[in-house]
Amino acid sequence: MIQLTAQTRIFVAIAPADFRRGIDGLAKLTREELDCDPFCGALFVFRNRRGARTGDLYMSLIHTAELGRVNTFEYLVALQRNAEAVAREPGDWMPWNFLDTIEAGSAANLIKK
Repeated sequence: MIQLTAQTRIFVAIAPADFRRGIDGLAKLTREELDCDPFCGALFVFRNRRGARTGDLYMSLIHTAELGRVNTFEYLVALQRNAEAVAREPGDWMPWNFLDTIEAGSAANLIKK
């Protein structure tokens, strides 16, 4: 969890960043484009080309999981680890039935609890 104080400086990048460059690429971007030390204690916020659409998708998944009283982290990890199975049969991977899908072993790359 990020602890913000009144003294925390927050930098928000306006232009989209290429997240394929990884954390080192974002640190380089921070140094070169923002002229800041990435370890200075400030919060740096970047966005991709799609911007808010990606965030909206994750917030929707998180909210749906919360409504279904499902551990949100466990649900998102299961979706990520079973991405191919989710793409083939998305209805089997809803917050209210993904654990049944995992236990039934109906997907190729299942996680085990």
